[in-house]
Amino acid sequence: MAREQTIRFLRTTLANLNTQASANNLKIGEPYFVTDIEKIAVGKTVSSYVLYAISDHNHSGVYEPADATILKDADIGVSVAAQSHNHAASEITSGTLDIARVPTITVAKGGTNQTSYTKGDILAASSSSVLTKLGVGANDTVLMADSAQSTGMKWGTPAGGAGITVYSVTTADAENTASEIDVISFTVPANTWKNGETITINFNTRTKQFAGATRTLNSKAYVQGNLVIHDFGGVNSTSGEGNTTREIKFTRAGTVMVAQGNYATPGIVGAVAFSYDRINSDYQTTDTNSRNSSRFTTIDFTASIIIKLAIQWSAAHANTYYRILDAIAYKLNS
Repeated sequence: MAREQTIRFLRTTLANLNTQASANNLKIGEPYFVTDIEKIAVGKTVSSYVLYAISDHNHSGVYEPADATILKDADIGVSVAAQSHNHAASEITSGTLDIARVPTITVAKGGTNQTSYTKGDILAASSSSVLTKLGVGANDTVLMADSAQSTGMKWGTPAGGAGITVYSVTTADAENTASEIDVISFTVPANTWKNGETITINFNTRTKQFAGATRTLNSKAYVQGNLVIHDFGGVNSTSGEGNTTREIKFTRAGTVMVAQGNYATPGIVGAVAFSYDRINSDYQTTDTNSRNSSRFTTIDFTASIIIKLAIQWSAAHANTYYRILDAIAYKLNS
């Protein structure tokens, strides 16, 4: 290998260089200075050359000089050899990043210093320079501030102020029929009736009894299929027409339920405490323990609970009716 020899470049244009290559006039190892594109070329064979950039260039996944059009085969007729070289970080302005080569980025550098997450994780600052993962809370809990926690937050259930649940009520009228009619009914979703909460039903009715008739009106309240109140109020006179306003409440007490009419007297039936206007006439005694305890069972609050108010006339007549004017059922949430 000869050293200290003068290297002479032949000045040419790209068009002329391609013409000479087509005529097999190039020499292996001969250098050319391509003046119109400011590049250096070296003969590879008598009909091909390698073009080298001497100006700045960019990266977009593979090596390309800044003027990328000169590297295409259609322009120069040969493949361009890529050269190994390094770049400072400030010189890399575009391209695809190999994430496997990127280290975990610290908080001080704008990262999280975290390498993995679980569904529901949120990031919270536990200090001025540390981000900590806070796992998701249990269903129906809310994020609350708590200075005693390392993240300054926790998942929990707020005390009170949980709002009100209004139920979708279905109503019907009992007219000219002796069948038992569910005049008010609605469903309490499973696992939503908490201990100590009260469900209230407010409703207005209009009733008419055929003059001179002896028909009577029976009214009943059912909870999850259990008869809990018999005669919550109505028109039992032998004639007349009028409006009434009623309020009935059902309160959960552990695994049992307390039922109360708006002008009832409290009593105890089996495991279920309740208030009543009138229990079945078979049990009109002052001794609450002798009342029909077999009618009442513990309520399954983990299942959907259907609450119904039913009406039944002793006989049908075209001029006898029980109509629901309006009704609302609601629960104050604890």
